[in-house]
Order: sequence, then structure tokens, then C-alpha cells
Amino acid sequence: GNPKKVIDYLQSPEFIELVMILGVDLSKKLVTLIRDSYQDEEMKQVANKIMEELDGYSDIEESKAMKNRTFL
Repeated sequence: GNPKKVIDYLQSPEFIELVMILGVDLSKKLVTLIRDSYQDEEMKQVANKIMEELDGYSDIEESKAMKNRTFL
């Protein structure tokens, strides 16, 4: 598809909703596939930024999981 439209979608609230539905791991796989499918530099930069944000969410999820295990 048109890289500009994909970039716009990746930066939209709708994509954030999709991440909430899919979860971080599957979303990271999706973003990796998108990034690797395009030669456009702006697309790669946006995808890398999203991957960094998803890594942050992964860290938060892992931290919460560890805290929950501590109390069990």
C-alpha cells in the first residue's frame, strides 16, 4: 500500500486500539513485518519508534506480572 497512508495509520489512535486487542508481542511482529516490507526511510523510522514504545509496554507488563507473582 501507500507508505504515507500506512505511516498515518501507525500513528493513529486506531492503531493503539489494535495494539490493545492484539497485545504487545503480536503487535511487535506486525510492525516488524511492516517495517521490513517497505524501503521508505520515513516508514522505517516510524516503525522503529513504535517498536521502542512497544518495548516500553513490554517492560511495564513484565514488571506488573512480577509484582503479581510476588503476592501469590
